[in-house]
Amino acid sequence: MKHPYSHVIAPLKIGNVVIKNRLMMTKAISQELQGPESFPAESTIKYCADAAKNGAAIVTCTPGAFPEVRGGRFASIIETENRRVQSYYGKMIDRIHAYGSLASASMQSFMPEKYNISDVRNPDLIPKVHHGPPPGEPVPEMTKEGIAEFIEMFTRHCVYLKNIGFDMINVYMCYNACMLAKTMSPLYNQRTDEYGGSIENRARLCKELFTAIKEACGPDFLIEAQMSYDEPGGYTMDDFIEFLRQWEGLIDIVQIRTGNSGLTHPTTYSMVKEAPHTLKAAEAVKKAGIKVITCPVGGFQSLELMESFIAEGKCDMIGMGRGFICDPELGKKMYAGKGEDVRPCLRCDKCHGAVCSMNPKVGLAHVWDDMFEAPEKVKKVAVIGGGPSGMQAAITAADRGHQVVLFEKADRLGGQLLHADYIPAKWAVKDVKDYLIRQVEKRPIEVRLNTVATAADIEAMDFDAVIAGCGSVPAEVPVEGGCAEYVWSPMTVFGHEAELGKKVVIVGGTIMCCDAALYLAAHGHEVTVITRNRMMAHDHVTHGRDGTMDYLYSVPGITYITEGTTTLVEKDGITYTDKEGKSIKLEADSIVFHAGRKALVDEAFSFAGITPEFKIVGDCNRQLNDLWLFHDLEPKARKVEPDIRQSIYTGYTAAMSI
Repeated sequence: MKHPYSHVIAPLKIGNVVIKNRLMMTKAISQELQGPESFPAESTIKYCADAAKNGAAIVTCTPGAFPEVRGGRFASIIETENRRVQSYYGKMIDRIHAYGSLASASMQSFMPEKYNISDVRNPDLIPKVHHGPPPGEPVPEMTKEGIAEFIEMFTRHCVYLKNIGFDMINVYMCYNACMLAKTMSPLYNQRTDEYGGSIENRARLCKELFTAIKEACGPDFLIEAQMSYDEPGGYTMDDFIEFLRQWEGLIDIVQIRTGNSGLTHPTTYSMVKEAPHTLKAAEAVKKAGIKVITCPVGGFQSLELMESFIAEGKCDMIGMGRGFICDPELGKKMYAGKGEDVRPCLRCDKCHGAVCSMNPKVGLAHVWDDMFEAPEKVKKVAVIGGGPSGMQAAITAADRGHQVVLFEKADRLGGQLLHADYIPAKWAVKDVKDYLIRQVEKRPIEVRLNTVATAADIEAMDFDAVIAGCGSVPAEVPVEGGCAEYVWSPMTVFGHEAELGKKVVIVGGTIMCCDAALYLAAHGHEVTVITRNRMMAHDHVTHGRDGTMDYLYSVPGITYITEGTTTLVEKDGITYTDKEGKSIKLEADSIVFHAGRKALVDEAFSFAGITPEFKIVGDCNRQLNDLWLFHDLEPKARKVEPDIRQSIYTGYTAAMSI
């Protein structure tokens, strides 16, 4: 019988090098898993080895740094030239090789930061969207002698890495974020010698570098160029194709990423479900007939879609970071042909803080087996609540062999994730909800909908354990008139848009409030959103914030007011005080007010003491890790409330401890 993912699992040969399948794990969070150790820690080593075990044919690793490049923004503290450190890397590579995978060394930290490719002769050319040191910072232009020294240094480090055991290198050259990327840009590269001007000249430095590496390391040491294809202002798709033509026969794989222009809209920043935008660049390379392996990156996860992309000749490989992070059994499910069981990625970007909303093991994988013991007997487990924490707890408890009964007071599972059914842009959240429901249905879990469980009910049924995930309700509004019956909460507007008036004021600037605003605007309402914070969506992680904010402000029918404190709520509108202290009234036909959510801790605690084991999960579990909830927000902007990561983590670990 033909395998459903026959093209994805098919081996690939580059010269004499065999790649076991078509999946690459891109550079992701290995460096964040590393602590202050001056050598690769077991958390880092296991992360890379597990990726190979989990189906990644190529595992991209962070190989420390050499003296010439230490101290930079991306440089590691690990001393790669140290022979003992090299021994650690050798053991890590052996573990990757044991699963038939290749170890790739990311060269992101090997770029010089003390020089620019050129002086900024015309500052007006530099785009507003850029990475790296701001334009005009006094960093000198690299001389021709400096270019030769850089190529020699970079090549020497590649030889080191090959001798350690790495099979290939990943050359970081995207997002206008480093010298090699800026070399290709007609905006940043304003040189007037043979390294600037025409595309051929702007490709020259990289061509000389790739040639030197091939000569020093041999044809079977693969070179992967990590490039973006649509940098704003002159770095076009045609330029991208021509660069690859200049380097044909020197680079073996091109890892394709969306450029800075992709940050201006959330749907272009790894957020396209059906066909990520990098796929069109891969197709263009294939149509141009350039002999290089194409590996697009950017939100790929559906094995069915990946199979079709490769089968149709749109690309040769698929690069993923998040996919391998959020499901530690992706490869197992792939080879078993069970793509529907692949745990979806939430696109929450918490992996930039070395945790995952969907995979509680991230960062703990190297100690996980010592954290929980196998159950000694089958237990009867009651799970109260069918939100994400309750569903995850039920799934995990059932997987451990327990008899599980799930009680949900509503007529369907999903809890606070149900609103995602109404917002197309929230497809990732909907995927998570649907996945959890699907996994509950696949297991021998008894689900009792429309059932309000009580302590007396649970006690009468003789359970061995209770996992209480009672969730939360909208908090009381601390403003005069805010608790009136005509005031809506953001979660309740979904599916009820026809019951609200034409002109709506939403008090609160969280992501949920912005979601409600987008939803109502899409249904013809005139919406004003007011927040006392200095920015909208203040609970959004900063990575990708610019694109989200650009999108929010681009939607017609919505007005945003920041730094406004609401003082009075009336049926015909609200009164607020602006940052200058002026009192202003906003008229409205309907009012939506978000004052946070109140965890139903007392309701959850009512189940305590009636069974030998009792756990609280989700919103009701107040053992919050603020660092992982909002790892990159300044403290004054943090509003600590549970999120999906908290729900999945507490649900999973509670069931694992039973």
